[in-house]
Amino acid sequence: MIDEQDVRRIAGNQTPGAHESQHATGGSDAFLSTDVLEAACKRIKPTGSILTWGALTDTQYVKVSGSGLISGALPVFGTLNEGEYLIYSSSTVVTAAITSPFLDLVTADTTVTAASDASLYSYSIAGGVLSTANAVELVAMGTWGCRNGSGTVDSLTLRIKYDTTTLLTVVIPDRDNDVAASNLAWRINVLFAADGATNAQVANLVGFGFLGVDYSQVVSIGGGTSAVDSTAAKTLALTAAWGSANAANTITLQYACLMKYSL
Repeated sequence: MIDEQDVRRIAGNQTPGAHESQHATGGSDAFLSTDVLEAACKRIKPTGSILTWGALTDTQYVKVSGSGLISGALPVFGTLNEGEYLIYSSSTVVTAAITSPFLDLVTADTTVTAASDASLYSYSIAGGVLSTANAVELVAMGTWGCRNGSGTVDSLTLRIKYDTTTLLTVVIPDRDNDVAASNLAWRINVLFAADGATNAQVANLVGFGFLGVDYSQVVSIGGGTSAVDSTAAKTLALTAAWGSANAANTITLQYACLMKYSL
């Protein structure tokens, strides 16, 4: 008679037959999705030695570290607000605000008829905006016209100023074949940039156009410089002055925008 111990000794000396197909999906003893396979869940061998980790907890994930896999904590950040995005910073993910390149936008009309310097546009550029290598661009447009009549001095002078420094001056000469106000259109682009230091700037103006029945002309003027401390707020301005004041001598700013360029 064979007792229980004999059965155990015989069974212990037997090599089990291949049976993995029985545990595969569709097999006679297939694993269920609810079965806990602890060894398979805790041991992975991507390369080299077997990697073992404990159970993943809330807010953790699996990530590559060297040649192995480890668990790591998910970055935590607050709710994203409108105008924000996610960036990678110092091994974590943080929120940051989306910044617009526009510093200023003006749509209200401003008209100058005076013979003395008067402001068409101005904006206070905050300290540090220009830094040592940044720039701003002013795009402005509108209409202009001057009175009829020979013998009158109706030249128009435009100036670009930064703080108290005049960077650029454009003189539109007097003409005998003048046209009525608002019959001519104008537009200028002014690029104003730091020149390698916070107290050195350069400027360029292009595009003053006269688009009238009698004549057309485009003015391009090359350079202007300033040596103003831009670490404090300073005003960038576009001014206009007529050779003589008259109600028919008008220049009107209809639209202006100021944009910032930086790396």
